[in-house]
Amino acid sequence: MLSSVVFLLLFQWVVLTESAEPEQYSGVAAQLVEDECEDARPQFIQPLRTLAANGLIAQEDLHLRGPETSLGSWMAALAKLLHLDPYAAFECPLIMTSHIRKAADSALYLLQKKRARVLLQIGNMFKLSAMSRWYTEVADEQQRLGLPMNTPPPTKKQRFQPRMQMDYQLGLALLTQQLLEPPVEPRKRWPAGLPKPKIDVLSICVYSPDKTSNTVLDSPLPGMTPENHKQYVAQTGLNNYVMHDKLLMPDREAHYSKFLVVYQHLQQNPGTEWVFFMDCDAFFTTFDFTVFDLLATYADPTTEAGQKVNFIVAEDTGGINTGVFLVRNTPWSFDYLQRVTLSPFTTAWDQSMFFTAAVNATLFSDLDHDFQLPPEVRFVHQKHLNAFVPPASKDWGGYEWQVGDFARHFAGCPWQEKPCLDLMYETLEHGRRQYSNVGNARTDL
Repeated sequence: MLSSVVFLLLFQWVVLTESAEPEQYSGVAAQLVEDECEDARPQFIQPLRTLAANGLIAQEDLHLRGPETSLGSWMAALAKLLHLDPYAAFECPLIMTSHIRKAADSALYLLQKKRARVLLQIGNMFKLSAMSRWYTEVADEQQRLGLPMNTPPPTKKQRFQPRMQMDYQLGLALLTQQLLEPPVEPRKRWPAGLPKPKIDVLSICVYSPDKTSNTVLDSPLPGMTPENHKQYVAQTGLNNYVMHDKLLMPDREAHYSKFLVVYQHLQQNPGTEWVFFMDCDAFFTTFDFTVFDLLATYADPTTEAGQKVNFIVAEDTGGINTGVFLVRNTPWSFDYLQRVTLSPFTTAWDQSMFFTAAVNATLFSDLDHDFQLPPEVRFVHQKHLNAFVPPASKDWGGYEWQVGDFARHFAGCPWQEKPCLDLMYETLEHGRRQYSNVGNARTDL
Protein backbone atom coordinates (compact mmCIF):
# COMPACT_ATOMS: atom_id res chain seq x y z
CA MET A 1 0.00 0.00 0.00
CA LEU A 2 1.08 3.56 -0.60
CA SER A 3 1.92 4.78 2.89
CA SER A 4 0.87 8.20 4.07
CA VAL A 5 4.51 9.16 4.65
CA VAL A 6 5.51 8.18 1.12
CA PHE A 7 2.59 10.09 -0.36
CA LEU A 8 3.36 13.18 1.72
CA LEU A 9 6.87 13.20 0.27
CA LEU A 10 5.43 12.67 -3.19
CA PHE A 11 2.96 15.51 -2.71
CA GLN A 12 5.73 17.85 -1.57
CA TRP A 13 7.68 16.94 -4.70
CA VAL A 14 4.63 17.62 -6.85
CA VAL A 15 4.05 21.08 -5.42
CA LEU A 16 7.63 22.23 -5.16
CA THR A 17 9.12 21.01 -8.46
CA GLU A 18 8.40 21.59 -12.09
CA SER A 19 9.91 18.48 -13.72
CA ALA A 20 9.12 17.57 -17.31
CA GLU A 21 6.87 14.71 -18.30
CA PRO A 22 8.21 11.11 -18.00
CA GLU A 23 10.53 10.53 -20.96
CA GLN A 24 9.08 7.17 -21.98
CA TYR A 25 5.74 8.82 -22.74
CA SER A 26 6.82 12.30 -23.84
CA GLY A 27 6.23 11.70 -27.54
CA VAL A 28 2.79 10.18 -27.24
CA ALA A 29 1.82 12.78 -24.62
CA ALA A 30 2.65 15.57 -27.06
CA GLN A 31 0.52 13.91 -29.72
CA LEU A 32 -2.40 13.40 -27.33
CA VAL A 33 -2.41 17.05 -26.32
CA GLU A 34 -2.19 18.12 -29.95
CA ASP A 35 -5.19 15.94 -30.81
CA GLU A 36 -7.30 16.65 -27.72
CA CYS A 37 -6.49 20.33 -27.24
CA GLU A 38 -5.50 21.62 -30.66
CA ASP A 39 -6.14 25.27 -29.76
CA ALA A 40 -4.13 25.25 -26.52
CA ARG A 41 -2.20 28.44 -25.95
CA PRO A 42 1.60 28.01 -25.87
CA GLN A 43 2.03 28.70 -22.15
CA PHE A 44 -0.27 25.79 -21.27
CA ILE A 45 1.04 23.11 -23.64
CA GLN A 46 3.86 21.82 -21.42
CA PRO A 47 1.72 21.40 -18.26
CA LEU A 48 -0.90 19.56 -20.32
CA ARG A 49 1.75 17.28 -21.83
CA THR A 50 3.06 16.51 -18.36
CA LEU A 51 -0.44 15.65 -17.20
CA ALA A 52 -0.96 13.38 -20.22
CA ALA A 53 2.34 11.58 -19.62
CA ASN A 54 1.67 11.18 -15.90
CA GLY A 55 -1.79 9.86 -16.74
CA LEU A 56 -0.18 7.17 -18.90
CA ILE A 57 2.10 6.30 -15.98
CA ALA A 58 -0.99 5.94 -13.78
CA GLN A 59 -2.56 3.62 -16.36
CA GLU A 60 0.67 1.62 -16.51
CA ASP A 61 0.63 1.37 -12.71
CA LEU A 62 -2.91 0.03 -12.77
CA HIS A 63 -1.95 -2.81 -15.12
CA LEU A 64 1.47 -3.66 -13.66
CA ARG A 65 1.51 -2.59 -10.03
CA GLY A 66 -2.11 -2.42 -8.91
CA PRO A 67 -4.77 0.16 -8.03
CA GLU A 68 -2.99 1.44 -4.92
CA THR A 69 0.00 2.64 -6.92
CA SER A 70 -2.24 3.84 -9.73
CA LEU A 71 -4.31 5.98 -7.37
CA GLY A 72 -1.14 7.54 -5.96
CA SER A 73 0.07 8.37 -9.45
CA TRP A 74 -3.27 9.85 -10.48
CA MET A 75 -3.55 12.00 -7.37
CA ALA A 76 0.03 13.23 -7.74
CA ALA A 77 -0.55 14.13 -11.39
CA LEU A 78 -3.78 15.98 -10.64
CA ALA A 79 -2.34 17.74 -7.60
CA LYS A 80 0.61 18.99 -9.63
CA LEU A 81 -1.56 20.57 -12.30
CA LEU A 82 -4.27 21.91 -9.98
CA HIS A 83 -1.77 23.50 -7.60
CA LEU A 84 0.92 24.69 -10.01
CA ASP A 85 -0.99 25.40 -13.22
CA PRO A 86 -4.73 25.58 -12.47
CA TYR A 87 -5.38 27.77 -15.50
CA ALA A 88 -3.81 25.12 -17.71
CA ALA A 89 -6.41 22.72 -16.31
CA PHE A 90 -9.17 24.99 -17.61
CA GLU A 91 -7.49 25.46 -20.99
CA CYS A 92 -8.97 22.13 -22.08
CA PRO A 93 -11.54 21.17 -19.44
CA LEU A 94 -12.62 18.04 -21.29
CA ILE A 95 -9.15 16.56 -20.74
CA MET A 96 -9.48 17.16 -17.00
CA THR A 97 -12.97 15.68 -17.01
CA SER A 98 -11.62 12.46 -18.52
CA HIS A 99 -8.52 12.23 -16.31
CA ILE A 100 -10.41 12.90 -13.09
CA ARG A 101 -12.94 10.20 -13.94
CA LYS A 102 -10.08 7.70 -14.34
CA ALA A 103 -8.68 8.76 -10.97
CA ALA A 104 -12.14 8.21 -9.47
CA ASP A 105 -12.21 4.74 -11.01
CA SER A 106 -8.90 3.94 -9.28
CA ALA A 107 -10.39 5.05 -5.98
CA LEU A 108 -13.43 2.83 -6.58
CA TYR A 109 -11.14 -0.18 -7.20
CA LEU A 110 -10.00 0.35 -3.60
CA LEU A 111 -13.58 0.85 -2.36
CA GLN A 112 -12.78 4.48 -1.56
CA LYS A 113 -16.23 5.70 -2.52
CA LYS A 114 -16.01 9.02 -0.70
CA ARG A 115 -12.81 9.95 -2.50
CA ALA A 116 -14.32 8.86 -5.82
CA ARG A 117 -17.39 11.01 -5.20
CA VAL A 118 -15.36 14.15 -4.42
CA LEU A 119 -13.21 13.57 -7.49
CA LEU A 120 -16.31 13.26 -9.66
CA GLN A 121 -17.72 16.44 -8.11
CA ILE A 122 -14.54 18.29 -9.08
CA GLY A 123 -14.51 16.65 -12.50
CA ASN A 124 -18.10 17.75 -12.94
CA MET A 125 -16.97 21.37 -12.61
CA PHE A 126 -14.67 20.87 -15.58
CA LYS A 127 -17.46 19.10 -17.45
CA LEU A 128 -19.72 22.11 -16.96
CA SER A 129 -16.95 24.38 -18.24
CA ALA A 130 -16.51 22.18 -21.32
CA MET A 131 -20.28 22.18 -21.93
CA SER A 132 -20.40 25.96 -21.71
CA ARG A 133 -17.71 26.25 -24.38
CA TRP A 134 -19.49 23.75 -26.62
CA TYR A 135 -22.74 25.68 -26.33
CA THR A 136 -21.00 28.96 -27.12
CA GLU A 137 -19.23 27.45 -30.13
CA VAL A 138 -22.49 26.07 -31.53
CA ALA A 139 -24.26 29.41 -31.05
CA ASP A 140 -21.36 31.33 -32.61
CA GLU A 141 -21.40 29.04 -35.64
CA GLN A 142 -25.14 29.54 -36.06
CA GLN A 143 -24.60 33.29 -35.98
CA ARG A 144 -21.66 33.10 -38.41
CA LEU A 145 -23.82 31.19 -40.88
CA GLY A 146 -26.58 33.76 -40.50
CA LEU A 147 -29.10 31.17 -39.31
CA PRO A 148 -32.13 32.12 -37.19
CA MET A 149 -31.64 31.54 -33.45
CA ASN A 150 -34.23 28.75 -33.38
CA THR A 151 -32.57 26.77 -36.18
CA PRO A 152 -31.42 23.40 -34.80
CA PRO A 153 -27.68 22.71 -35.26
CA PRO A 154 -26.46 19.72 -37.27
CA THR A 155 -27.36 16.38 -35.67
CA LYS A 156 -23.83 15.53 -34.52
CA LYS A 157 -23.58 18.89 -32.74
CA GLN A 158 -26.89 18.59 -30.91
CA ARG A 159 -25.38 16.38 -28.22
CA PHE A 160 -22.24 16.95 -26.18
CA GLN A 161 -20.20 13.90 -25.15
CA PRO A 162 -23.22 11.73 -24.21
CA ARG A 163 -21.15 8.81 -22.90
CA MET A 164 -19.08 11.03 -20.64
CA GLN A 165 -22.24 12.82 -19.50
CA MET A 166 -23.79 9.50 -18.58
CA ASP A 167 -20.68 8.34 -16.72
CA TYR A 168 -20.77 11.43 -14.51
CA GLN A 169 -24.53 11.55 -14.06
CA LEU A 170 -24.74 7.89 -13.09
CA GLY A 171 -21.66 7.95 -10.87
CA LEU A 172 -22.61 11.07 -8.94
CA ALA A 173 -26.24 10.03 -8.52
CA LEU A 174 -25.42 6.54 -7.22
CA LEU A 175 -22.57 7.62 -4.95
CA THR A 176 -24.63 10.47 -3.52
CA GLN A 177 -27.50 8.08 -2.88
CA GLN A 178 -25.13 5.85 -0.89
CA LEU A 179 -23.00 8.45 0.86
CA LEU A 180 -25.18 11.52 1.50
CA GLU A 181 -25.28 12.11 5.24
CA PRO A 182 -28.88 12.01 6.51
CA PRO A 183 -30.15 14.88 8.67
CA VAL A 184 -29.20 14.35 12.30
CA GLU A 185 -32.27 13.33 14.25
CA PRO A 186 -33.35 14.12 16.82
CA ARG A 187 -32.13 17.67 16.46
CA LYS A 188 -30.40 19.00 19.54
CA ARG A 189 -31.31 22.08 21.54
CA TRP A 190 -28.68 24.52 22.72
CA PRO A 191 -27.57 23.25 26.16
CA ALA A 192 -29.43 24.90 29.01
CA GLY A 193 -27.19 27.08 31.14
CA LEU A 194 -24.48 27.34 28.49
CA PRO A 195 -23.91 30.93 27.28
CA LYS A 196 -25.02 31.40 23.70
CA PRO A 197 -22.46 32.55 21.15
CA LYS A 198 -22.71 35.96 19.51
CA ILE A 199 -24.02 35.31 15.98
CA ASP A 200 -24.52 37.86 13.20
CA VAL A 201 -26.61 37.19 10.09
CA LEU A 202 -25.35 38.69 6.81
CA SER A 203 -26.96 38.96 3.41
CA ILE A 204 -26.34 40.69 0.07
CA CYS A 205 -29.39 42.05 -1.74
CA VAL A 206 -28.24 43.66 -4.99
CA TYR A 207 -30.18 43.19 -8.23
CA SER A 208 -30.12 45.07 -11.51
CA PRO A 209 -33.32 45.85 -13.43
CA ASP A 210 -34.11 43.06 -15.89
CA LYS A 211 -35.94 44.04 -19.07
CA THR A 212 -36.28 40.37 -20.03
CA SER A 213 -38.11 39.51 -16.81
CA ASN A 214 -41.42 37.70 -17.12
CA THR A 215 -42.65 39.33 -13.89
CA VAL A 216 -41.48 42.82 -12.93
CA LEU A 217 -38.58 45.05 -13.96
CA ASP A 218 -36.98 45.37 -10.51
CA SER A 219 -36.48 42.47 -8.15
CA PRO A 220 -38.87 42.58 -5.18
CA LEU A 221 -36.53 40.44 -3.06
CA PRO A 222 -34.77 43.38 -1.30
CA GLY A 223 -38.20 44.29 0.07
CA MET A 224 -39.09 40.72 1.04
CA THR A 225 -36.31 38.64 2.55
CA PRO A 226 -34.85 41.31 4.88
CA GLU A 227 -38.18 41.34 6.73
CA ASN A 228 -37.95 37.57 7.17
CA HIS A 229 -34.29 37.68 8.19
CA LYS A 230 -34.72 40.55 10.66
CA GLN A 231 -37.69 38.91 12.34
CA TYR A 232 -35.83 35.63 12.69
CA VAL A 233 -32.81 37.37 14.21
CA ALA A 234 -34.98 39.31 16.67
CA GLN A 235 -37.14 36.41 17.81
CA THR A 236 -34.47 33.74 18.10
CA GLY A 237 -31.96 35.83 20.04
CA LEU A 238 -29.25 36.32 17.43
CA ASN A 239 -26.99 39.34 17.77
CA ASN A 240 -27.45 41.36 14.58
CA TYR A 241 -28.61 41.39 10.97
CA VAL A 242 -26.62 43.20 8.28
CA MET A 243 -28.03 43.51 4.77
CA HIS A 244 -25.55 44.76 2.16
CA ASP A 245 -27.05 46.72 -0.71
CA LYS A 246 -23.70 47.38 -2.39
CA LEU A 247 -21.12 44.94 -3.73
CA LEU A 248 -17.51 44.86 -2.58
CA MET A 249 -16.70 43.70 -6.12
CA PRO A 250 -19.11 45.83 -8.17
CA ASP A 251 -17.77 44.58 -11.51
CA ARG A 252 -18.71 40.96 -10.74
CA GLU A 253 -21.83 39.05 -9.78
CA ALA A 254 -22.99 39.25 -6.17
CA HIS A 255 -21.74 35.72 -5.45
CA TYR A 256 -18.15 36.92 -5.60
CA SER A 257 -18.64 39.55 -2.89
CA LYS A 258 -19.95 36.94 -0.48
CA PHE A 259 -16.68 35.64 0.97
CA LEU A 260 -15.25 39.16 1.12
CA VAL A 261 -18.26 40.44 3.06
CA VAL A 262 -17.93 37.59 5.56
CA TYR A 263 -14.17 38.04 5.90
CA GLN A 264 -14.50 41.79 6.44
CA HIS A 265 -17.27 41.38 9.01
CA LEU A 266 -15.32 38.83 11.04
CA GLN A 267 -12.25 41.06 10.93
CA GLN A 268 -14.13 44.18 12.00
CA ASN A 269 -16.18 42.43 14.70
CA PRO A 270 -13.83 40.30 16.80
CA GLY A 271 -16.56 39.82 19.40
CA THR A 272 -18.78 38.05 16.88
CA GLU A 273 -18.25 34.30 17.30
CA TRP A 274 -20.11 33.11 14.21
CA VAL A 275 -21.34 34.64 10.96
CA PHE A 276 -24.44 33.10 9.42
CA PHE A 277 -24.64 34.05 5.75
CA MET A 278 -27.93 33.80 3.86
CA ASP A 279 -28.62 34.67 0.23
CA CYS A 280 -31.29 37.24 -0.58
CA ASP A 281 -33.41 34.54 -2.25
CA ALA A 282 -33.49 32.34 0.87
CA PHE A 283 -36.07 32.46 3.67
CA PHE A 284 -36.13 31.13 7.22
CA THR A 285 -39.10 28.77 7.35
CA THR A 286 -39.11 27.49 10.92
CA PHE A 287 -38.55 29.58 14.02
CA ASP A 288 -38.60 26.50 16.24
CA PHE A 289 -35.19 25.22 15.06
CA THR A 290 -32.73 28.04 15.70
CA VAL A 291 -29.16 28.68 14.61
CA PHE A 292 -28.13 27.87 18.17
CA ASP A 293 -29.83 24.48 17.82
CA LEU A 294 -28.09 24.03 14.48
CA LEU A 295 -24.73 24.56 16.18
CA ALA A 296 -25.65 22.23 19.02
CA THR A 297 -26.53 19.56 16.45
CA TYR A 298 -23.57 19.90 14.10
CA ALA A 299 -20.86 21.71 16.12
CA ASP A 300 -21.70 20.59 19.66
CA PRO A 301 -19.81 22.96 21.99
CA THR A 302 -19.67 20.27 24.69
CA THR A 303 -17.57 17.89 22.56
CA GLU A 304 -13.99 18.11 21.30
CA ALA A 305 -15.07 17.33 17.73
CA GLY A 306 -17.76 20.02 17.82
CA GLN A 307 -15.33 22.64 19.07
CA LYS A 308 -13.14 22.04 16.00
CA VAL A 309 -15.91 22.80 13.49
CA ASN A 310 -15.42 26.18 11.79
CA PHE A 311 -17.43 25.95 8.57
CA ILE A 312 -20.91 24.48 8.10
CA VAL A 313 -22.64 24.20 4.72
CA ALA A 314 -25.22 21.98 3.04
CA GLU A 315 -24.09 19.35 0.54
CA ASP A 316 -25.85 18.21 -2.60
CA THR A 317 -25.11 15.96 -5.56
CA GLY A 318 -22.75 18.43 -7.23
CA GLY A 319 -20.87 19.39 -4.07
CA ILE A 320 -22.19 22.17 -1.84
CA ASN A 321 -24.53 25.13 -2.10
CA THR A 322 -23.35 28.31 -0.41
CA GLY A 323 -26.71 30.05 -0.35
CA VAL A 324 -26.64 29.45 3.41
CA PHE A 325 -23.56 28.73 5.53
CA LEU A 326 -21.88 29.43 8.88
CA VAL A 327 -18.29 30.49 9.57
CA ARG A 328 -16.69 30.68 13.01
CA ASN A 329 -14.47 33.66 13.84
CA THR A 330 -11.11 31.86 14.09
CA PRO A 331 -7.67 32.03 12.44
CA TRP A 332 -8.55 28.86 10.52
CA SER A 333 -11.56 30.60 8.99
CA PHE A 334 -9.52 33.63 7.93
CA ASP A 335 -7.03 31.33 6.21
CA TYR A 336 -9.84 29.37 4.60
CA LEU A 337 -11.61 32.48 3.29
CA GLN A 338 -8.32 33.74 1.88
CA ARG A 339 -7.91 30.45 -0.01
CA VAL A 340 -11.47 30.76 -1.29
CA THR A 341 -10.81 34.32 -2.45
CA LEU A 342 -7.72 33.25 -4.41
CA SER A 343 -9.32 30.15 -5.91
CA PRO A 344 -9.48 30.00 -9.72
CA PHE A 345 -12.27 27.41 -9.59
CA THR A 346 -15.20 29.65 -10.49
CA THR A 347 -17.14 27.26 -12.75
CA ALA A 348 -20.07 27.09 -10.34
CA TRP A 349 -19.54 30.65 -9.10
CA ASP A 350 -18.44 30.87 -5.48
CA GLN A 351 -19.64 27.35 -4.69
CA SER A 352 -16.81 25.61 -6.53
CA MET A 353 -14.37 28.03 -4.87
CA PHE A 354 -15.65 27.17 -1.38
CA PHE A 355 -15.83 23.46 -2.21
CA THR A 356 -12.33 22.96 -3.59
CA ALA A 357 -10.80 25.02 -0.77
CA ALA A 358 -12.62 22.81 1.75
CA VAL A 359 -11.70 19.40 0.31
CA ASN A 360 -8.17 20.00 -1.01
CA ALA A 361 -6.61 19.77 2.44
CA THR A 362 -7.40 16.05 2.73
CA LEU A 363 -8.26 14.90 -0.81
CA PHE A 364 -4.63 14.41 -1.85
CA SER A 365 -3.33 12.85 1.38
CA ASP A 366 -3.70 9.63 3.40
CA LEU A 367 -4.50 7.51 0.35
CA ASP A 368 -4.42 4.35 2.46
CA HIS A 369 -7.86 5.33 3.74
CA ASP A 370 -11.00 6.78 2.23
CA PHE A 371 -11.49 10.54 2.04
CA GLN A 372 -12.63 12.44 5.11
CA LEU A 373 -13.36 16.14 5.40
CA PRO A 374 -11.00 18.21 7.54
CA PRO A 375 -12.26 18.34 11.15
CA GLU A 376 -12.96 22.06 10.72
CA VAL A 377 -15.52 21.42 7.95
CA ARG A 378 -19.00 19.98 8.34
CA PHE A 379 -21.29 19.19 5.41
CA VAL A 380 -24.91 18.81 6.53
CA HIS A 381 -28.16 17.69 4.94
CA GLN A 382 -30.13 20.37 3.09
CA LYS A 383 -33.18 19.73 5.27
CA HIS A 384 -31.43 21.40 8.20
CA LEU A 385 -29.89 24.33 6.34
CA ASN A 386 -30.70 24.99 2.70
CA ALA A 387 -33.57 23.13 1.03
CA PHE A 388 -34.28 23.72 -2.67
CA VAL A 389 -37.46 24.33 -4.65
CA PRO A 390 -38.29 22.99 -8.12
CA PRO A 391 -36.79 22.93 -10.69
CA ALA A 392 -33.40 22.79 -8.89
CA SER A 393 -34.59 20.12 -6.48
CA LYS A 394 -35.18 17.87 -9.49
CA ASP A 395 -32.75 19.06 -12.17
CA TRP A 396 -29.82 19.29 -9.76
CA GLY A 397 -30.68 16.16 -7.80
CA GLY A 398 -31.16 18.20 -4.63
CA TYR A 399 -33.46 17.91 -1.64
CA GLU A 400 -36.86 19.59 -1.97
CA TRP A 401 -38.18 21.77 0.86
CA GLN A 402 -40.91 20.42 3.14
CA VAL A 403 -42.87 22.07 5.92
CA GLY A 404 -40.74 22.07 9.07
CA ASP A 405 -37.41 22.46 7.25
CA PHE A 406 -34.97 25.15 8.35
CA ALA A 407 -34.83 27.34 5.24
CA ARG A 408 -36.16 27.52 1.70
CA HIS A 409 -33.68 28.64 -0.95
CA PHE A 410 -34.76 29.64 -4.45
CA ALA A 411 -31.54 28.61 -6.19
CA GLY A 412 -32.32 28.03 -9.85
CA CYS A 413 -35.80 29.52 -9.46
CA PRO A 414 -35.47 33.25 -10.20
CA TRP A 415 -37.85 36.08 -9.36
CA GLN A 416 -38.14 36.79 -13.09
CA GLU A 417 -40.36 33.71 -13.51
CA LYS A 418 -43.95 33.97 -12.25
CA PRO A 419 -44.21 30.51 -10.60
CA CYS A 420 -41.02 31.27 -8.66
CA LEU A 421 -42.07 34.77 -7.63
CA ASP A 422 -45.49 33.50 -6.52
CA LEU A 423 -43.78 30.84 -4.41
CA MET A 424 -41.50 33.48 -2.89
CA TYR A 425 -44.50 35.50 -1.73
CA GLU A 426 -46.08 32.32 -0.39
CA THR A 427 -42.88 31.54 1.53
CA LEU A 428 -42.78 35.06 2.97
CA GLU A 429 -46.30 34.56 4.31
CA HIS A 430 -45.34 31.15 5.67
CA GLY A 431 -42.49 32.80 7.58
CA ARG A 432 -44.81 35.45 8.97
CA ARG A 433 -47.08 32.75 10.35
CA GLN A 434 -44.05 31.06 11.88
CA TYR A 435 -42.77 34.07 13.79
CA SER A 436 -46.26 35.05 14.93
CA ASN A 437 -46.59 31.63 16.59
CA VAL A 438 -43.05 31.11 17.81
CA GLY A 439 -43.77 32.44 21.27
CA ASN A 440 -46.19 29.59 21.84
CA ALA A 441 -43.66 26.98 20.76
CA ARG A 442 -40.42 27.88 22.56
CA THR A 443 -39.86 29.15 26.07
CA ASP A 444 -36.06 29.23 25.91
CA LEU A 445 -35.62 31.94 23.25
